[in-house]
Amino acid sequence: MLKLAAIVCILLPLLSAHCFAQTRTAFGTYGLYPQGSTRVLAMGGAFAASSDDASGIFINPAGSAFSKDQFDIANGENRVINKEEDWDGDSRPDGLPYFTRYTSGFIRIGSLAIGGGISSPYELDYDNGGLASQSFHINLTNSFATVAWRIFKSLSIGVILFDEKVEYKIVDKTTDSKTTSEDMLKYYGYGLVFQPSPRVSIGLSHIPRRRYTIDESLNSTTFTQWFYDALIPSKTTFGISFLVNTKLKWSIDADIFGKPDDEVRIPGSFLLGDTFKKKSFMVPHGGFEYFVVRHKHMEFVWRGGGYNEPARIENLNSRWHFTMGVEYRMSAFSFSAAYDQAADFSSTARSISLKYQFL
Repeated sequence: MLKLAAIVCILLPLLSAHCFAQTRTAFGTYGLYPQGSTRVLAMGGAFAASSDDASGIFINPAGSAFSKDQFDIANGENRVINKEEDWDGDSRPDGLPYFTRYTSGFIRIGSLAIGGGISSPYELDYDNGGLASQSFHINLTNSFATVAWRIFKSLSIGVILFDEKVEYKIVDKTTDSKTTSEDMLKYYGYGLVFQPSPRVSIGLSHIPRRRYTIDESLNSTTFTQWFYDALIPSKTTFGISFLVNTKLKWSIDADIFGKPDDEVRIPGSFLLGDTFKKKSFMVPHGGFEYFVVRHKHMEFVWRGGGYNEPARIENLNSRWHFTMGVEYRMSAFSFSAAYDQAADFSSTARSISLKYQFL
């Protein structure tokens, strides 16, 4: 999720026991960079005030009440590689790819929009290229339902209910046996969109902190350090967007992540002996979208942006991310792609959507 959601970035533990100098009690499963739809990614994550399509309902559920479309459904996939640590001793940073996927949609009837979908904010499968005797898996999946209500001409509120599961699994190829631990939670997120004028939109959203309890005693039976509790910090986002003219929109967001209460791991890293900054983080985002071509039955949109990802451990530096993406719409169908690039980091996304105005 979720960006999620949106949304929804993920932190993970990695692999065999001989790779760890010490155990850690928990890890954060969301990172400080945007995931989810190509529109969110291309605009550098600055989306809280612009979440008026199917790709944004799990980022700010209130936005769909302001959508010009009465029906919208979208599907997307995101591939992330985050290299922050040298865990194999070759003096180069390492990381493993993981995926996020979502399918979401809504129907708007007047001032009321009802939506939902399914997503996999995090999917990791690793078997060392087929050479390892064991394969390692982490899957975070959820289903969600949203309601958005445009109370006044300029104000809408929204709520989203998540039914979420995290699953850890090790498959032993020699014996064809599986060792699994999982946990499930239901939780709510909230959103608000205020449009004081046709050119200005203000968004606010909040997703609570979650902790998933994993059976860590399984590490002794599998001779690994794979099974750990999953901690996902809270996230509050404030954003504003400004429509310069009929073709250009600017957006600015600030994400505030809650303070973790345990040590955490960075995605794609073993992090031997690192000291984590146990504090809350604020991540600023900025982006734009420009309609190069805008006709009734065809559109071509160029998007770009960036954000500053703060360092979460003491011996690393913050890093700037630059994002870019395009979208092409022909009649009711849209196709889009985006990427997010930083030092030792890459994220690529693609999506397809179907949207329609009945009137």
